[in-house]
Amino acid sequence: MKPIVPIVGISKIINAYDGVICGFDGVLTKGSGVLDEALEALQKIADSKKEIVILSNSALRVRQIADILQCSGLNLGLLKAIITAGEILHYKLKHTNRFGLKYYDIGQSQTQSIFDNTDYKSVPDLSQ
Repeated sequence: MKPIVPIVGISKIINAYDGVICGFDGVLTKGSGVLDEALEALQKIADSKKEIVILSNSALRVRQIADILQCSGLNLGLLKAIITAGEILHYKLKHTNRFGLKYYDIGQSQTQSIFDNTDYKSVPDLSQ
């Protein structure tokens, strides 16, 4: 079996690709903020005329991720798209009613936007 050789720096491989799909949590961010070196890497990718898509399994909506990136100094014009699990869930909840219209929230307050502009109502007790 051929050993996996780690890649140090995107510049070593970027020319072989048309674009990059980049994770958010743990890739662009660590803890509470966006990493400076991640922002630099995104800028270098964009300078190479490659498309960049941010893909996140976060419950945050696209606008929330965009705000975090923009507040960190990233020009959102560098990105082709931002896709989040939270945005996909919001879309599904808004356009289907398979689950009833009540929910009991065990999440964080920042994920409440999943239910914005839907018919779903939060209930204060799990038994409801």
